[in-house]
Order: sequence, then C-alpha cells, then structure tokens
Amino acid sequence: MILALEDDFRPLVQLFLPIVMDNLEAEAWNSRKVAVDITYALSALMCDELQPYARQLISSLELRRSDKIKNIRDTASVAIGLIS
Repeated sequence: MILALEDDFRPLVQLFLPIVMDNLEAEAWNSRKVAVDITYALSALMCDELQPYARQLISSLELRRSDKIKNIRDTASVAIGLIS
C-alpha cells in the first residue's frame, strides 16, 4: 500500500512512525515483523523523511537483529543499512 501511495503518504510519515517504533518493541512477534517490514519499506522509499528518527530507529532495529524470528533479524539488518 505504501508503494502505491508513496506521494500521498510522505506527509504522514512523521505521524505514523511513532506507532511503528512502538511495535518494533512489541511482545507479539507478528507485530514486530510488520513494524520491521514497514520500517524497511519506508527506509527504501522515503529515507529522507526518516532522518529525524534515524538514531531511534537504528537503536530499535539493533535490538531486532537478535530477535528469535529469522525474518525479523534479516529485515532489520537490511533496514539499518538503508537508514545509516
């Protein structure tokens, strides 16, 4: 959905990102997975909008690099590379 509406979504990133960041630290693995996938998509498409949150995002994603779910670990590592 973000891909199809990239230009329309760009102004909403700052409102949406705190929710995503909260879910990066959720207990439920599926919430963490969705949050890390969204973070990856945003970092690939709208990296400039993420820069004010870069330190916080990288810190949260670093924790996900040791997640028990492999897909979360892998996606977090790629997202860190895109944000840095």
